[in-house]
Amino acid sequence: MKELSSLRSLAYGSGVIAFSSMAVKALGVFRDMIIAKTFGVSAEMDAYIFSFTLVSTIAVISSNAMYTVYIPRYIENSQQ
Repeated sequence: MKELSSLRSLAYGSGVIAFSSMAVKALGVFRDMIIAKTFGVSAEMDAYIFSFTLVSTIAVISSNAMYTVYIPRYIENSQQ
């Protein structure tokens, strides 16, 4: 019975992470649309988009590393 409860909480947590990731991507699309409509095309906007993309890429790599390493270790420790 404990294993079933553990699997449900794991599935719920995974669903929350998946939904949050999709929501962040959708909000990013709306942000980009608003920025494009407001400021148009310019060298300053290209610099902003490049710098934002660089920071975003670093954040994605670090969060994926955390998901890849932390979650399996957490499951391993919780089963002991």
